Amino acid sequence: GSAKQEAYELLRNLGPMSCVDVVLVPREKSRKVILHLRGSGIVAPNQYWVIGGRVSKGERLEETARRKVKSEAGLDLLITEDDQLFASETIFNKDGSRHIALESDDRLVDLIHTTNVVYLGLTPSLNKLGNVLTAADGNIDWKVFDQIDESWHPYVRECVERAWERV
Repeated sequence: GSAKQEAYELLRNLGPMSCVDVVLVPREKSRKVILHLRGSGIVAPNQYWVIGGRVSKGERLEETARRKVKSEAGLDLLITEDDQLFASETIFNKDGSRHIALESDDRLVDLIHTTNVVYLGLTPSLNKLGNVLTAADGNIDWKVFDQIDESWHPYVRECVERAWERV
């Protein structure tokens, strides 16, 4: 792998990583949510997920939120401190399954442990999104949902529930 990827793996294995996630909700503020389908080779592959990623050194949380929405969805959104929904912590395996800690656990090297600040990202209305919204930076597709699917990762379900409470 590249030096950047090796450094990322080293940091990930040293302890929790600071991340920002953004729940995309169309501006109509209806009970709809836009989730991206994750590609293979990244955390939680082939699952629908919220936009998000690691906070870079020197970057403010809202800047990270805007950067990730731009890189993953192609949208320029105004995201401010007022859009913060909640803070959370996730601990799971690379495939997205729940991690069950064992007394002697040699799987810790494959453990994903993050602290997350989750934001609401109001997108343009649905009828304006079709030509603008992309799926990039590890995502292979996006889809609009109007109900929570029990097959989603519990963290994704919580993110969507909290966003819908806000709108």
